[in-house]
Amino acid sequence: MPQPMSANTTTLDVREEIRAGREPFSKIMAAVAGLAAQENLLIIAPFEPAPLFQVLAKQGFTHESKQTPAGDWQVLFTRNAEEAITAAGGSVERLPLP
Repeated sequence: MPQPMSANTTTLDVREEIRAGREPFSKIMAAVAGLAAQENLLIIAPFEPAPLFQVLAKQGFTHESKQTPAGDWQVLFTRNAEEAITAAGGSVERLPLP
């Protein structure tokens, strides 16, 4: 289940764009590009946006999705810890495995 919204979560509701026949992909990617290192993205859509999962996974995001009682979907995208450090300008030291 998605975590409760907090100050570090940006919410993007794309239901109206989709219902109007518009493609929200560029709007979603612009929101992703504008996220701070520790910021999450909550997308609200009329269907589970499964194709987006792989696109954002390649950028270091994990996701949790749930269907609302109204039938819409809420998907919370969170950067994995290593990606969040890199996005913040840090580096991750890789140690050799024993």
